[in-house]
Amino acid sequence: MGLAVREKDEKQSQKRSKQIKVINDVNNFNEMNRNIKKSNLKKFLIFSTLGSIIIVMTMLVLMRYTKITELNSQVKVLNKEVEELKTKRDYLIIQLEPYKATARIETLAKINLGMDYPKSQQHVKIESGYTEVKTANADTSDTIGAFKSFFSALFGVFNEE
Repeated sequence: MGLAVREKDEKQSQKRSKQIKVINDVNNFNEMNRNIKKSNLKKFLIFSTLGSIIIVMTMLVLMRYTKITELNSQVKVLNKEVEELKTKRDYLIIQLEPYKATARIETLAKINLGMDYPKSQQHVKIESGYTEVKTANADTSDTIGAFKSFFSALFGVFNEE
């Protein structure tokens, strides 16, 4: 019986050694799992960080694109306004043309103000400065006086002596 007990003890010790190896393998497995989990965690952090950066960059690009689109629409509205104002200006210029015609101004000056073209005796030479006025003919002093009074009323150029 001694031999049977020894064999039985040897079998049990072999089982125990196998169990110890298995436990060692389980520890190695857990360590391997931890290493794998750490590497997976690193990969996850790297990919999530890159994904977040890509999402943020995409959002920034879209925000800038919407801002550019908004500014383009404002430019279009302002260009349309400018065209409308140019059209209105051109219309007003066309409406003003009859009033700027020299023939109309001449007839209004003749009719309403009693003006006429000056005769050769009415020409006045003015030298530099406002102090001295020379006339071509001294015998037309009454027309020159009227001329002076007219321009002094309009411009205040001639001072009364």
